[in-house]
Amino acid sequence: MAVIVLLAIAYIVYLILDLMSRRKFAEQYSTWKPDLDSYYKQELEREQQAKDAKICEILEDLLRKQGMI
Repeated sequence: MAVIVLLAIAYIVYLILDLMSRRKFAEQYSTWKPDLDSYYKQELEREQQAKDAKICEILEDLLRKQGMI
């Protein structure tokens, strides 16, 4: 009989600890916010690099047509 009581107490403690850890995880997850500023900065840098590459390509073509390269 004592074994059953000990097992029941151990199971209840296990359930309580499991619920506490799930609650802590849920609280951390619900307060997480994406870092949109860095995402937008990276996206703007990519767009600017693409524009710069296109301008360089156009200038090289222009110089070739004029016979300077």
